[in-house]
Amino acid sequence: MSWYRLIGIIAAAALAGSGTPSAGTGDGEFFSRIEDHTTWLHVIEGPDHALLTYSGAFGPGCRSKWNVGWCRTCEMGFTRAEREGPQSYLVSDEFGRIRLSRGDGAWRLQRVEGQMGWCGVGWNGDAFGPDGGRPDACAVVSTDARWYTVRNAKVVATDTGIEPGSPVLAIASALESDHKYVMARAGSTVGLLKRADIKCGASGVGVWPPDEVRAVAVYKRACDGGEAKGCDDLGQAYEGGRGVAQDEERAMALYQQACDGGHARGCHHLGRTYWLGIGVVVDNARALALFKKACDGGEATGCRSLGEMYWRGTGVAKDAPRAVALYKQACDGGDAEGCDHLGLMYELGSGVAKDETRALALHKQACDGGYTADCTKIGEAYEQGDGVVKDEARAVVLYGRACDGGDAKGCRYLGWMYEQGRGVAKDEVRAAAFYKRACDGAEAGGCNNLGILYEEGRGVVKDEARAVALYEETCDGGEAMGCSNLGEAYEHGRGVAKDEPRAVALYEQACDGGEVTGCSDLGSMYERGRGVAKDEPRAAALYKQACDGGDAKGCTNLKRLGR
Repeated sequence: MSWYRLIGIIAAAALAGSGTPSAGTGDGEFFSRIEDHTTWLHVIEGPDHALLTYSGAFGPGCRSKWNVGWCRTCEMGFTRAEREGPQSYLVSDEFGRIRLSRGDGAWRLQRVEGQMGWCGVGWNGDAFGPDGGRPDACAVVSTDARWYTVRNAKVVATDTGIEPGSPVLAIASALESDHKYVMARAGSTVGLLKRADIKCGASGVGVWPPDEVRAVAVYKRACDGGEAKGCDDLGQAYEGGRGVAQDEERAMALYQQACDGGHARGCHHLGRTYWLGIGVVVDNARALALFKKACDGGEATGCRSLGEMYWRGTGVAKDAPRAVALYKQACDGGDAEGCDHLGLMYELGSGVAKDETRALALHKQACDGGYTADCTKIGEAYEQGDGVVKDEARAVVLYGRACDGGDAKGCRYLGWMYEQGRGVAKDEVRAAAFYKRACDGAEAGGCNNLGILYEEGRGVVKDEARAVALYEETCDGGEAMGCSNLGEAYEHGRGVAKDEPRAVALYEQACDGGEVTGCSDLGSMYERGRGVAKDEPRAAALYKQACDGGDAKGCTNLKRLGR
């Protein structure tokens, strides 16, 4: 389930009540530090439920993540906990249940049953003590790099039952939905608000993490003082709504000011607005000219974007060799994504002689430069021994690096390695956690693999209905295997009411999408006349299609029909 869907569910369930909790409420930030473990808990209490978040980091290498020792981080998004008693709640997810209880000014997390899909740190009865004060003025209090708290702000607009003008305490994640939502309590009403619904007093100042607000002030002073880079930085803040209300037109004007002032990256950012139509009508010719100006000014990202336009033939005649030269210029200039694009050109033999060894080296350079999608690509090479000596343990490290960097495919591949015990000790619980991260990142294959674990009860509590929901999300996301698995659920009535015509439609969708097991299963439906009129010639054709695609069941069925 994506965070956007979770946000909708929690917001729809926001509760209205009467009265304001006492000053001794358990709202706020709490932390636990044990040896090399540091974990944060963020809680907002309502009459019969609480909202909470959780984040943590542990390991001797956390201060130097990739160089010394090892370090693991994890985050749990906005989560609802049902009240169990006067000062306790139960938190449930697909892995089990945990009790959240308060006493003596501290919170404790204690496992009740199962294996919750969190870090595994700080929820074995450890105490989370207060972290930070409670200023009287409207203020944003930073807890750590992931979370910030807003105190004494006012609600200006909301559809969750919190009255405009109400004082509000809100806690937000710097990782959740690009800061767009916060979990909040006003009086005894608890729910999720859009960040734009919360303001500090009559000034109309929005609510952002302190570092972002300070940064905007610095950028503005620099820009007003004639520093072109400050204008570019301020433009990025306006474009992304970081530390200031989002304003794409204002961002564009600032990029223009930066570009006119000789800051090449400002020209690139301005070109991107014209290319993508951000706050302006798409104008490829204008984008091309600005990317060239940026590239000529030494901005590597400008060279890469100009190369993309030549490779695609957007606003200019398609010219693969020219694209290769520009990607090389970008890569040599330190743009990791430029190295990736150049590697792809060598991989495809587009505009340059095909050279898979060179391609691999460039993808490795991109990974080392912070382009995490290429860490996944290099991990695949090590997993399969493609162009390098096979090393599954090295593949696991690379997939982990990609996953930690936000590459959902890397999370899926890492889950697969844990599920199969390849390059790492087999651990289906961890596999499920990584598949969930992949699925939450809109990686449909991760949803499918998590669905299989739910269907079979491996690494998670068996839940066929949950499996069906995940298969549906997979299928909707364009992954044909999910359509095939969903078809099986409808054919056999597993986790959903039996519906053979629906199964036929899903098998057909899977087969059309290139999933040969779907072709084989569709053939079986035609052969037996289940959910569709019986048609053995059609069944035979589908079995052959499946067999030709490498599906052993399709070959067996084709042979049985004597075809």
